[in-house]
Amino acid sequence: MSEPFPIIDVTTWPVIGDEMLGRKPKCWLTTSDGTRWLFKKKSRDNSEDDWSEKIAGELAELIGIPHAIVELAQRFGQRGVISRNLVSISGEEELILGNSMLVEADPSYPTGDYYHVAQHTVARVLTVIGARSVGLPPGTSFGPEVTNGLDLFIGYLLFDSWIGNTDRHHENWALIKLVSAQYVLAPSYDHAASLGHNLLDADRLERLTTRDRNRAIPVYAAKARSAFYRSENDRRAVSTDQAFLLAADESKIAASYWLARLRAVNETAATGILQRVPREIILRKLSDSSVVHQFRFRIIFRPRPGRS
Repeated sequence: MSEPFPIIDVTTWPVIGDEMLGRKPKCWLTTSDGTRWLFKKKSRDNSEDDWSEKIAGELAELIGIPHAIVELAQRFGQRGVISRNLVSISGEEELILGNSMLVEADPSYPTGDYYHVAQHTVARVLTVIGARSVGLPPGTSFGPEVTNGLDLFIGYLLFDSWIGNTDRHHENWALIKLVSAQYVLAPSYDHAASLGHNLLDADRLERLTTRDRNRAIPVYAAKARSAFYRSENDRRAVSTDQAFLLAADESKIAASYWLARLRAVNETAATGILQRVPREIILRKLSDSSVVHQFRFRIIFRPRPGRS
């Protein structure tokens, strides 16, 4: 069995500023070589959004999705994660959040909030990415089916469907403007709101053992809401599964590529990731770690779009 993921104590790391985006308190830290890391404190006692984000990053690696580097961390005894800055230390690259690109394309696009924004449609986002001829992140390569940022973004949406990520709002996807002025798709980031992170263990156990099909894990996971809409006239966001299927219509070749990558995921490798979560942060009052692991495993390997 592999060693548990380390929990890095960042209490003494210098703070260089607070991060104002998002609702959770965050601060930027730096290391001796100048690398910037964002420390995100675990949001509340009954949430597991620290190790859900760590697991998600490891799963992204399995499927081949470029992702933010995330490590479990603690600061002044508070649990959380650190996420490495997506742009280079030189400061010559610029991270441009999705909402900025959407406003540039349509000045009437609303930016006051990032939840329940019906104008954040799959079609609109793909159009913005396609219009910029967005490239792939430097150092990444895929099959001939994935040649640009739009093809890769379709992979991000399948990844969201896989892990039940409900937080891909317009500040949780971005482009990077390189020194050459070329735009590339930023690696996928901020995956904490996934894998049933906010359920109590009693609810997990009940869903693992229930005979009520409507309470079972496949139904629970399929109901995960994305932050995307089919139409700006809709009242509810589409599910993470539906968001991927809508995007797949734009490039069936790229969608088929990502589905094939998903089918190739080894169950033993996925189980190994779950088992590397340190026991001191996974054990809860109502269950042992096996319940949580089994719940997460069932979400990961539930039926999904294009997978029987």
